[in-house]
Amino acid sequence: LGRRLEVEAIRADGAAIPVELVVVRGNRAEGPVFLAYMRDLSESRRAEQALKASEARLKAFMEFAPVAAHLRDRDGRYLMINREMESILGVSADQAIGQRPTDIVSSKVAGSSDEYHAQVVASGALQVTEQHLAHLTEGPYRWTMVIRFPVLDADGEVSAVGTFAVDITERKEAEAALKASEQRLAEIIAANPVAMNITRISDRRLLFANRPYVEMFGLESADPEAYDRAALYRDPGDRDRIFDEVAAGRDVTAFDVTLRRADGRDVPASITARPLVFQGELAVVSSKVDLTALRTAQAEIARQREALWQSEKLNALGSLLAGVSHELNNPSRLSWGSRRCCSNSRPMGRPATASRRSPRRPTDARASCGPSLPWRDPARPSGGRSISAASRAPRSNSRSSPAARAASRSSRTWQTACRRSTGTPTSSTRW
Repeated sequence: LGRRLEVEAIRADGAAIPVELVVVRGNRAEGPVFLAYMRDLSESRRAEQALKASEARLKAFMEFAPVAAHLRDRDGRYLMINREMESILGVSADQAIGQRPTDIVSSKVAGSSDEYHAQVVASGALQVTEQHLAHLTEGPYRWTMVIRFPVLDADGEVSAVGTFAVDITERKEAEAALKASEQRLAEIIAANPVAMNITRISDRRLLFANRPYVEMFGLESADPEAYDRAALYRDPGDRDRIFDEVAAGRDVTAFDVTLRRADGRDVPASITARPLVFQGELAVVSSKVDLTALRTAQAEIARQREALWQSEKLNALGSLLAGVSHELNNPSRLSWGSRRCCSNSRPMGRPATASRRSPRRPTDARASCGPSLPWRDPARPSGGRSISAASRAPRSNSRSSPAARAASRSSRTWQTACRRSTGTPTSSTRW
């Protein structure tokens, strides 16, 4: 009597329902009586079952979630942790429940966890931070993205703080590797002696320019982004043609143009441009090579080639003049020698007559005409040919100079004329 009992009652339609039964004793004049109170527990039982199912789902979610999760009360004590959080703390859930982070690990390892927890309790707002767990030297959760959110009670007050810690170690390592790669690329571009720039195609805005580009155009004291870069071309149409080619998806290679520095000096250059996607936008990367030194060297080579050509022409003209002078001098000697030979000989078949001049000693025609004439040598047989000293000299197989050939021709002409004038047979006639 007087106790609460949960029993099963049967409705009039035969359905069984859970009820709470309380029986009490009362006294009346006719004697004691018993009073029974019954309350239907169907709704309560359904609510309890729903709560148990919700708790089971929450427990399964916490246990098998691929992130570290925990629940802490307003004072920062752990109410619940999952398996991933156990691996971070290095303790089991039973050991962690009711403890603060600083009770389990050192304050250096716990970091600013308690401070962030207090901020969520005070503000009642969601908070997202990144934390580096220095006590973990390898494996996951060295870098975590921590999401803290308030858990409200029935009155709307913060009763606890839930936390999810997402492992972002691989992302952080990738970001560090990308940053190092970008740093190396920036150093390479900065050390590159070729002027290079990146320009957005849509509005032709300068996105990047290295140091050689600034120096090439003399923009050290100006802002390259704000400068009118169309003025850097002597013919602005060249710039338009480059952008049109790249916008059409075609490469520009070794395009010779004349650029103009900020001080107005023209610079011959060769431009190579390629399309690329830079910072998510279509752009053009171009390199510019200063051809001033090359053009100067080409002009010097052309000047030296012209000077060499003029020198060769003068040498050839000198050789020609030497040959002509030799030819002009030889006929004079031939004429003088012929007159002497003819004055000391008589025509064939005519008797000798006395000279009108005073008698003089006869002169040998051979001595007059010179030793090079092919007179017959008395010591040689009559069937042979006389050979002059010049003809007995060995001939060289190598080519002689034009002057030597001209001199040889003049000598042969002079000898032939002497033979004909004195009646001496030529070298092709047998004696």
